[in-house]
This record gives sequence, structure tokens and C-alpha cells, in this order.
Amino acid sequence: MNTIEFWEESGELPGILNRVIAGLNRLVQNEGFTQSQSSDELREGYKYEVDSVRSFLRDEGYEPCEDEKVKMTEFYTAYRWYCTTNGLRAVLNKQLIQRLRSLGYIIKPGTGNVNYVHCRKAE
Repeated sequence: MNTIEFWEESGELPGILNRVIAGLNRLVQNEGFTQSQSSDELREGYKYEVDSVRSFLRDEGYEPCEDEKVKMTEFYTAYRWYCTTNGLRAVLNKQLIQRLRSLGYIIKPGTGNVNYVHCRKAE
């Protein structure tokens, strides 16, 4: 027995159709889907659960800053240690740089082939 047959036999198919029509009317009236605070909070939480870079930045208190900088090698070492101690999968250095840039961090080369992450630890 497939799903439609089940609902037909149960006599609930008209009720389901009424709910679908009511939902469609709400979509038209609201001109699209509405935002849900609980959904937004779940989505934000999920971003940190699946992204070790975001988790590291949040948990270690890093934020973008133009005036202060950290050597990329030191930053990456701290990130790898964080991932190891928290059972997270670390990304490669190149991917870390890309993610940091996408989150608004500036990475600039310095002297002697050393890159710097412009950031500071929030207090």
C-alpha cells in the first residue's frame, strides 16, 4: 500500500488537501515564507556544529581586527589543537584561509614569506 492509498482509505485525504490549500493561502498572503526565530536559532547552531572554523573562532573569542595580527602558522596550530581536543575535523591551511576571508578576516603577507591573520581575541 502506498502513501496515497493509505490516506484515501483512512478518509483523511480531503483534510490534508484543506491544510495544503490553507498553507498556500498563507504563502500568497505573506508573499513568501515567513521567518521563524526558532528556525533561525537552529540554523545558527547548526552552522557551528558543522563548521570547525566557526566553532574555533567563537569558542576562542577571535574577531576581525585591522590593528592586530597573528602569524598564520601560529593561528593554524592553535586551530588544529582546538579541533584535536574537541574531536572536530580540521580543514587544510588553504581552506582555513578561504573560510576566514569569507567571514570577514583579512589575511596579508608580511616579510620573509609569512602570512598574518588580522584578528584579536575579544575580551
